[in-house]
Amino acid sequence: MQFSIAVRCEVCQGKGKTETTVHAQDIMLIVLHNVKDSKVQKLDAIKQLRNEHGIDLKPAKELVEGAMDFLYAIEKHASQIPIREVTEGE
Repeated sequence: MQFSIAVRCEVCQGKGKTETTVHAQDIMLIVLHNVKDSKVQKLDAIKQLRNEHGIDLKPAKELVEGAMDFLYAIEKHASQIPIREVTEGE
């Protein structure tokens, strides 16, 4: 999945627009890269996403929060999966 986002150009003072493409995989990698002590450092992830892709604050925040929700849902459901012993020969 990819997102196309309009980015305001700093050089031309907002007189022109540029498009950038951000892949969901990139957002998840940024969020995972900013996990410290089992907790996502949201502000650091937002800063990194903005620096790497030139996205404004609000869209970057929304993308990071969405990725965090997805990550927490995976963690929640993964912890509910029963562990089964695997014996040799299976």
